[in-house]
Amino acid sequence: MKKTAKKLTLLCLMAAALPLAATTFNATTTVAQADEISDGISTRHDIIVWRYKTIKGVVYYRQYNASKQKWIGHWQLA
Repeated sequence: MKKTAKKLTLLCLMAAALPLAATTFNATTTVAQADEISDGISTRHDIIVWRYKTIKGVVYYRQYNASKQKWIGHWQLA
């Protein structure tokens, strides 16, 4: 009697779970723009740029770390 009751209970649970496995869902997603995401994001690498200056018609260049606001190296002729 107990085996039959256990089998019947198990059969009912399986029958109840079967429609859930076959159900389809419609998923909707939204795409966030880069400027919306960037509010909480910071870069981990330094931003290095080249800076130029002209003295008496001679062009010089030098690297500048824009993240730390410090110069890198010395002025060089272009």
